[in-house]
Amino acid sequence: MKYTNPVISGFNPDPSICKVGGDYYLATSTFEYFPGLAIYHSTDLVNWEHISNAITRQSQLHYEKATASGGMWAPTIRHNNGRFYITATFMDYGNFIITTDDIYGEWSDPVQIEMDGIDPTILFDGDKMYYCTNDFGSRMKNYGTEGVSVAEMKPDTFEIIGDIKRVWEGAGGGWLEGPHIYHIGEWYYILAAEGGTGVRHMEVAARSSCKTKYSDRKGIQIHRRQMGAGVDVYKGQTGKVYHARRWQAGFASVGCKAYRQIRNTVICRCASE
Repeated sequence: MKYTNPVISGFNPDPSICKVGGDYYLATSTFEYFPGLAIYHSTDLVNWEHISNAITRQSQLHYEKATASGGMWAPTIRHNNGRFYITATFMDYGNFIITTDDIYGEWSDPVQIEMDGIDPTILFDGDKMYYCTNDFGSRMKNYGTEGVSVAEMKPDTFEIIGDIKRVWEGAGGGWLEGPHIYHIGEWYYILAAEGGTGVRHMEVAARSSCKTKYSDRKGIQIHRRQMGAGVDVYKGQTGKVYHARRWQAGFASVGCKAYRQIRNTVICRCASE
């Protein structure tokens, strides 16, 4: 199929995707804007329709506290045993999980997660559930460096089980963020972003034969791609969904987290290894 990027234009940063049967569902960051967490549907990864938002009630989160470029960051959408899950970070609230059995309907109230950090993701592996974040929080202070941590989680209450384990410290590009963890075949993979939100933004990857110890910087197999990062993929396929940017001239702002940009969603194909 021929297609033209971006597949979802406009303000749609940090896309996360899951596949349910022949359908794809994608969620994006919405920062301080309400309703929050835009959700799109597609059957071919190219033609997308906005079908709902996951945050539709003011009682779900206190948006009056959300500042410019604050609010809702980097969601992950997943599906398991008939239920959809979204986890994300809400500024000054922390990480949370919401659920629904009807992607077109209402989502639950948030359950706040005791594991800090930002840009969380979920892995369902057999009958177990795992939670993963970058260490922008207490663990970063303890270790003195940035990293990615994983913990087992109770699937019904979202309580953390056992210890939170740091599993990877990145590839050295700085500003390690947006980790996603996958179990494909015999390997576990982490895909993450490094390099900040400017022109050095890139994708980095690590793999391991277990969930709790990934290759160090010297032994790691790294894929770097300028422009595309904040990546999510779906299990068993070779497509990727990238968080892409198009520079908008004349809108640099001192003191902001990044240059002002138009943020689109684009797709590309890649080899499975």
